[in-house]
Amino acid sequence: MSVDHGFIEELLAPLKTNGGGILGLTQSMPDDAEFIMVNPNPDVEGVPGSGPKDKAGMKASVQRLLDALTSQPEYEMKNVFVGKSANNTPSAVIEIRSHGKTKSGKVYDNTHCWVCEFDTQGAKPKVKRVRVYLDSAHALRVMSDK
Repeated sequence: MSVDHGFIEELLAPLKTNGGGILGLTQSMPDDAEFIMVNPNPDVEGVPGSGPKDKAGMKASVQRLLDALTSQPEYEMKNVFVGKSANNTPSAVIEIRSHGKTKSGKVYDNTHCWVCEFDTQGAKPKVKRVRVYLDSAHALRVMSDK
C-alpha cells in the first residue's frame, strides 16, 4: 500500500468517528512514532507538548486540551498534499480545522498543519514522525480556562 490520498483518509478516519478523535487516531500509530508539537511563538510558555514526544507523551498533551473542552472537538480535513520530503521519505502535509466549546462556554477553533513522514518498509505504511503546527497561544488559553 502506498501513501496516497486514500491512505491518508483511512489514517484520519478516527478523527471523524464519535469517541475516536485525536486519541483514537494515535491508537493506529506505532509506539515509537515521534510527535513534535511546534510552538511557533517563543513568548508563549507552558504549552504542553511543545517539542519532541513519543506516543504516550503526545496522548498526555492532547488529553490536557480535551479536559478543557465539553466534548471531543470536531475535526474537518481541509487540504492534503502527498509527496516526498527533502530526504525522499513518503510524506503528507495535512491541514485540519478543529472546533468545539470550552467548559466555560468559550469557542475553541484552531487550524493545524501536520507534516507527516511515513515508514513504508512493511505491508502498510506507518507514521514515523509528525510535526504539528497550530495556534499555541489559543490552545494555551483554552487549557487555562477551565
